[in-house]
Amino acid sequence: MNGLFRSILVLATGLLALTACSQTTGPASETVSVPLPPPPPVSPYLSITATTEQGKNLYFTYQFDTKTVQHVIETPDTAQYPLGAVDLQNGALFYAERDATGSDQLVKLDLATQRKETLTTDLFAINSIIPTGDKVILATAEKRKDVVQLASYDLRANTLTYWMKPEDHDTSVRSLSYNPFTRKLYATLYSFAESSQNMEKANETQADDVVAATHRVVEYDLNGNALRELYKAREVIPSFSVSKDAKLALVRSAPMVHKQRENYLHYLGSGKKEKLDLPELGRIEEMYLSVDKQGFYFAGTVKNPPKHLAPVAGALNGLYYYDFATRTITLLFSRPDTYINNFVLLDGASAAAQ
Repeated sequence: MNGLFRSILVLATGLLALTACSQTTGPASETVSVPLPPPPPVSPYLSITATTEQGKNLYFTYQFDTKTVQHVIETPDTAQYPLGAVDLQNGALFYAERDATGSDQLVKLDLATQRKETLTTDLFAINSIIPTGDKVILATAEKRKDVVQLASYDLRANTLTYWMKPEDHDTSVRSLSYNPFTRKLYATLYSFAESSQNMEKANETQADDVVAATHRVVEYDLNGNALRELYKAREVIPSFSVSKDAKLALVRSAPMVHKQRENYLHYLGSGKKEKLDLPELGRIEEMYLSVDKQGFYFAGTVKNPPKHLAPVAGALNGLYYYDFATRTITLLFSRPDTYINNFVLLDGASAAAQ
């Protein structure tokens, strides 16, 4: 099946967006200072990207408060890696679409009007798209660099800012996650040069596998400031998600590039690392720690699933929840002829506001 099992390439994202203007009128002498209302409570949700055998990308949301999945919209599957994010705050879909040069660009689709805008022209591919209100955070590689960079697109100022220095051609992003409660980002970074050297050494020695480059997880704020390093190891780390209180992390990693990934709980205060024994789980594409630390959500498969855990007929994988205490697995969503590529935890309006 074309496009369903494509591995994540070095993806690039440069973002452009819309300019918003505000204007106030009225006599200055009559201006009254009115306290702003408190911000609404965060209502997190999962934005899900799935691909069909018919060459379409489908976008869904999973609401935690109602435990419901909603089909939002679909687009043609043209990008190197199927990727998108439903932004409930701005009523838009941000997704990757291939241009005439074969590179992927960021596109915005207004969910109400169906108006489509191509926001970038100078990207190669896109690894992560995380809308955060007035900014869209990206893991992206521009055409002039081989590495994946962190970048933010300001929807108000219509500007794209890369967080790495222009002369940095070595630091690359392996994965990126978001905590909507603390509004912090967690980027897994590694050295492109070290990774290439390890690959060359493995080829020279005809080794069966490649030693992982040193990876480190760095916490960022939404302005691109690196706040602290949370984790560092000579491991490939395709997934690192943090709990609501930022005290616990769910880590998926391996010491070798092609070795099967293991799953761990990492206690951020003590540095303790606890391996999770999950023999019942099969292939995992994406995983996120639940906000209450009682389990995790994952897109993938279950080994020898009983009837109530088997995806619907024709589905290629499913969205599940795993409970730590009871070791029970719950199937949340699956669809015939559809493969869930990825999902991302976001903050937005409540289900009632959809």
